[in-house]
Amino acid sequence: MKNQAFRLVLPLCAVVLAGASAYAQDPPTQQDPQAQDVGGGRGGAPTPAPGGGRGATPTRPGSASVVMHYSMVLLPERPMEPRLFDERVAYFSTATIDYGQDEHKSAERRFITRYRLEKKDPNAALSEPVKPITYSIDPATPTKWIPYLKKGVEDWQPAFEAAGFKNAIVAKEAPSPSADPDWSAEDARYSVIRWLPSTTENAVGPHIHDPRSGEILDADIQFYHNVMNLARDWYFVQVGPLDKRAATLPLPDDLMGRLIQYVVSHEVGHTLGFQHYVETLGDRINGRSAASDDARAFFRGELKTLDADLKGALAKTTDRATRLHIEDIQNQIARALDPAIQAQPGAATTGRVGTSIDEFDVTIAPDACWIDYAIRARGGRQ
Repeated sequence: MKNQAFRLVLPLCAVVLAGASAYAQDPPTQQDPQAQDVGGGRGGAPTPAPGGGRGATPTRPGSASVVMHYSMVLLPERPMEPRLFDERVAYFSTATIDYGQDEHKSAERRFITRYRLEKKDPNAALSEPVKPITYSIDPATPTKWIPYLKKGVEDWQPAFEAAGFKNAIVAKEAPSPSADPDWSAEDARYSVIRWLPSTTENAVGPHIHDPRSGEILDADIQFYHNVMNLARDWYFVQVGPLDKRAATLPLPDDLMGRLIQYVVSHEVGHTLGFQHYVETLGDRINGRSAASDDARAFFRGELKTLDADLKGALAKTTDRATRLHIEDIQNQIARALDPAIQAQPGAATTGRVGTSIDEFDVTIAPDACWIDYAIRARGGRQ
């Protein structure tokens, strides 16, 4: 391993409060020339917060015990051919300063993040890839939800087929300890959909990429158990009047499974390199981030088309809850198209978006992939 270039993959560190997770143990050290895993801990008097995860109640002051996992990965010997970032498509990207150009300044070059897919048969219109994008399902996942997690991953197959790849993205259950005693969800060689025992109502889809080319090397979706509660609430409010299955709680398993599938498919999109599209438009079309004049006109046109479609839908909607959701989206589009339009006064400043509906302030928690609308009555009533 000496003299080899390794990258320390810090975002993959599993940081767990003692007693707050079923994964608080050291995984085995991998003996592989391409990866080295090290498990270790630091002790103290634990004061775990309930739930854990993004958005959870912070730990009280004092010491705590955590379990750390470090995964060091050897970068590919041959970097992937990079693809330049285009602001008209909301890809995640990585930037480098290029000092090798024959110019009198060092220029920034920005590449999109994406997987390296190569056809087994370069001459075939539709070919399986040399190395498919593979996601393992966490063994902690409740058995009845596993088929829906797998389907959420493989919902992306038609998109890759349009690009000429068959079975480009697949999901499979993680191997049992007897089948593969060295397998670990923390190992950076494996992309895993983690089912986390947490009261956090969210899910996230980060990935690790080669900074030289933007090649995605690993992706681990964090699926917090209680995101099901948020998905249920969303569906009840938005579709309840149209779907008799949502008239009674708890929702039937086949419906909740489809909602889980939807959440997973969304997060897989992030791990494939895609950002939230609408959230980036406001900054881009109003000059708060880099965008060419052509791209800015394109963004504004897209939003105006969407706004026209929403107006048509609003005219046909009689359910009050659905109307409020459509009007909220229209307000966000209006703010993106005209930055002079601000949120109504009185909305909380800690949220990413604030608006007023009747006698309520509605705010959106920051840094959330799955938005939870916190509704508080004026005058402090909850």
